[in-house]
Amino acid sequence: MNESPRSAWQNNRWAIHPEDVSSLWTHIGTLNMSTGHHTRIVWRGMANEAFEVTSSLVRELEKRGVRATEDAVRSAEEASIQNVREWGIGTSEHGHASDLHLLAMMQHHSVPTRLIDVTYNPLTALWFACSDIRHSLSTGVLVGFMVGSAQLIKTVPAAEPPTYGSMQDPYGFQYKHSLGQTLETGLPLLVEPAVRDARMVAQEGLFITSAVPESRNHDAPVAGILQPKSMEYRADLGKFLIEGKRTTPTMLRSVFAMVGFTITPQIKNAILPVLNGSFNRSYRTMYPDFSGFATYEGTNHVSRQTGPEAPLNPN
Repeated sequence: MNESPRSAWQNNRWAIHPEDVSSLWTHIGTLNMSTGHHTRIVWRGMANEAFEVTSSLVRELEKRGVRATEDAVRSAEEASIQNVREWGIGTSEHGHASDLHLLAMMQHHSVPTRLIDVTYNPLTALWFACSDIRHSLSTGVLVGFMVGSAQLIKTVPAAEPPTYGSMQDPYGFQYKHSLGQTLETGLPLLVEPAVRDARMVAQEGLFITSAVPESRNHDAPVAGILQPKSMEYRADLGKFLIEGKRTTPTMLRSVFAMVGFTITPQIKNAILPVLNGSFNRSYRTMYPDFSGFATYEGTNHVSRQTGPEAPLNPN
């Protein structure tokens, strides 16, 4: 993942800093219970506070020295989609997969896309923030996104009467049209795979994305997607503030906002056994497919050779 200034998540505008596990539970519960019935909340876990919220494609472009504009991202996407189709992927007796479905498949198999993995379940995101032993000595971040009434689309669109746009571009129109709307509404796009494999089911996963804005706030730990508003609150009172203003249910439905919860190495060590024992979160349950097992075995073999602080625990 991309690295941003260490101070980004340490800035109180963008993150809350729980002192212990009990405080972290309180914050997670308060965010869910106080806003969850007014707006959708999705979550992302990051193992290191040096990471920022950005997509693998934006990171790849920046690594090549290419400025990640909407034109650059879209051009890279179209090239990848064409290459995948030429490879013979996405074609079956049922027809051709949509561009969005191919992008979801690419993201799932570690090909760079603009889709960012998130989950409906904060416990799953928390596990991802805590479980990577390569960052066991680093502070992680649990990120909550309040996405308001953001559009949720399936990777395989429902059958609808054709429009001029969909007739001209039957595989890509829905995706491109929905991306364009994100800049108009100020809300991101949520993408849910229509066909969910064992891993997506276990992780309760989906994707968040948007068109690339023309500019970014370099003080925020976000790049390549819409700039969310910062969210601050006092957990004891359950009073939520967005950029210093008290919110209403109507406002919550129309605003894209973000808050991070920093997770120290001490909290990571204390909470991982709880996530495993009480909430069934582990490498085995989060990666139940064969490729997950193979990745775990390969990483665990390397860890045994190099002697990290602790081996990976599949359970």
